[in-house]
Amino acid sequence: MLTYQKYLTVIVTALLMIFVQVPSSAQPIGTATSSTSVKLAELNTKFISLYRAQTPTLEAELPLIIIINNDAVTAIEPHQRTRYVFDSSIYEIKSALHAVLAYQGLMTALAVPKPIVAWHEADQFLTMLISLQPLIAETQASALAKQDTMALISQLENATRTAIAQQKVTPKDIAFTLSNVEPKVMSVVNEIGQSSADAMIAALKAIEEKVTPAIWEKVIVVVPGPATARINNLGLAAASTVLGAAALGKQIFYSEAIYDDDGILRYVQTLMRDKQFSTLMFNQPYRMWRDALADTSSKYLVQNTDAPLAQ
Repeated sequence: MLTYQKYLTVIVTALLMIFVQVPSSAQPIGTATSSTSVKLAELNTKFISLYRAQTPTLEAELPLIIIINNDAVTAIEPHQRTRYVFDSSIYEIKSALHAVLAYQGLMTALAVPKPIVAWHEADQFLTMLISLQPLIAETQASALAKQDTMALISQLENATRTAIAQQKVTPKDIAFTLSNVEPKVMSVVNEIGQSSADAMIAALKAIEEKVTPAIWEKVIVVVPGPATARINNLGLAAASTVLGAAALGKQIFYSEAIYDDDGILRYVQTLMRDKQFSTLMFNQPYRMWRDALADTSSKYLVQNTDAPLAQ
């Protein structure tokens, strides 16, 4: 049987769940599963569903939405989607660099006392590295980018051949190989980084020239990326260069692990829906973009934070 204090805890927790949109499958921490909490959870699900019911009404009001990906910029208007595709060599060379990640992951799995994968995986990886060389040569990348990329692939090939021949690899071997390829990797990264930035900025400016100032004033830019959001994201930097740094967090957003156009549209709809509620209830458009308990957290945080990864 619930005491009065526990009953109050359940009520307050359930109300907070409604405000922060906790999934119905989540159980409030520190509360016992009971018929009361189950009923409150069911009500919470219904309340959230009703809140989301307004979403279709926002579709006609969505502003121009721009999505910045690694290989293109997409402008989404009510009845039209326009893609500004970058030079393919940027994406092609970046894909080749992922061989370095593959080397570290595979060799680490082989370096443990009881290998997680079989050694034939290393044979297959070596075959993939060999197949990369002619593909890199066929890209439209600069001569320097091709040269450096093929050089680092050769280094990975040699390290992989040695590991296969010895049927052994150590963490020290892996670190040695990675430190050797690092200068070439960073040379290529810096070159394709500049090419990517130029392409992103050019696409954004081309879109700005096509629309009216009134439309551009309300534009929303979304940069999709991994759930472990990277600091100093190039897409965010390019967008802020065109729209201004003040637009970050207001018109320029990072969508964690949401890559497809329709998913990003739903993400923007959520932003607009919460902004509308925030304005109506708090007379402040961005309150719902903060944690529901942000006023309490401010007592413990020296400054506002979204807990970014260390630099």
